[in-house]
Amino acid sequence: MEGRSTEEIIDTKINRYRIQHRPILKLSNRIIFYLRILTADISKRLLTLTLGALQFSESSRMTGTCETDKVLYLVFQKLNVSDLLRASQVCSYWKYVALQNSLWEKVSLNGLIVTDWEKGCLALKKFGTISLDLRGIKNQDTSHVWKDLDRYLIHLNGIEELLFHQITPLLLKSITFNVPSLRKLECRFVTTAYTEPEIWTTSCEIGLSSLRYLGWLVSLKIGSGARIVLNAGQDALFPYLPNLRHVSLTGFKFSSVLNLEGLAAIKGLISLELGDCKDVEPGIYVLIGTLTTLKRLRLENGGDINDTKLSKALVKIKGLEILELMNFQISENLANSFKELQHLNHLSIWPDNSDENAVVNTILFTAIYNCKGLKYLCWGNIAEGGPISKILQMEKDFGNLFHKLVAAFPRCRVEMKCVPRYLWRQFCFTSVSKNTRISTDYKSVSILNASA
Repeated sequence: MEGRSTEEIIDTKINRYRIQHRPILKLSNRIIFYLRILTADISKRLLTLTLGALQFSESSRMTGTCETDKVLYLVFQKLNVSDLLRASQVCSYWKYVALQNSLWEKVSLNGLIVTDWEKGCLALKKFGTISLDLRGIKNQDTSHVWKDLDRYLIHLNGIEELLFHQITPLLLKSITFNVPSLRKLECRFVTTAYTEPEIWTTSCEIGLSSLRYLGWLVSLKIGSGARIVLNAGQDALFPYLPNLRHVSLTGFKFSSVLNLEGLAAIKGLISLELGDCKDVEPGIYVLIGTLTTLKRLRLENGGDINDTKLSKALVKIKGLEILELMNFQISENLANSFKELQHLNHLSIWPDNSDENAVVNTILFTAIYNCKGLKYLCWGNIAEGGPISKILQMEKDFGNLFHKLVAAFPRCRVEMKCVPRYLWRQFCFTSVSKNTRISTDYKSVSILNASA
């Protein structure tokens, strides 16, 4: 091997195998790529063993298995489900390594089509999978994909982490009955529609009481780009979940604050996101004031220029670090409460300027100026009609305010954004679900100082 690069050696072995076994297999380029990376700086002996594994020799399982297994295992850790299954078909040795249970603890089906949910669920049960990511899954018949999964959910009763993008209310309810070990459940877009633009306009109803069967739940995220309607019945009441630490309920239309009273009994809640607070004001702010362990709070669509309840609630949450108020009218009392939040380092404010433009923004600027510990600041503007409105009476344009904020916070990342009113719901959804890409024509300008 003297005088030859690692890449040349591997390429020689690969090409030799392809010439001899071309009808049997086309090697995954991804496997080869990761193998080159992992063998770049290892010893000659380990490199020899790795190249021996590439020859797919049955005898390699008997000689040097410990080190060879280790290298192949590291390679296989980088593969997605599709490539891992492909690798398991190469030979019995690769199958032995690829089907190690530890490689299947976390499974993502992003970009894949599941043709047989029964076999798939049974395989995940066999491997002891504990985390299943179904975001980005593909299917030829979108309207029936979750009906097929629903039939075999019982086989996933050992799953502890379950992530969805779009999901139907019926499947969500079925999950609460059939997957009792869940510790993390994310359903970013609950909807009964399957195509755009209907998914942004079609409301649906769900119940919250069935969540009581998920007693181990630590993190819960339920959202929608349209609207989730909660009725006033018992089925719409949020249950007591003692282990819950992170709650996100966005896109909801709450019928009353009673829908959320179960949250008040949860001790140790760390983060809370609520959508459309307008219908449950001011009672919801009294409830929030009891959640004194919160580190992160995000509220959408609410506030009143004369409100005092939210300001009193914030003062009680001494350890709050992240605050996001989306489409909120900022009262003077609320603005004054910001300076009491000594640990606040992340602030995102989108003031509702529809009624009290100059008043709201002047109050807000003064309030933000007093938050000296910020590391991140976002000031957003919801543009009515089309053009960007003036932000402050004292400022000539949007850019002047931006530079003034940068000067006030030299060690802080400052962003200013503008979103048309007609795209507000879509923007709120994407800002909560940061991994989702939806085309919007909002404008953004930001700066990160070199000293930050």
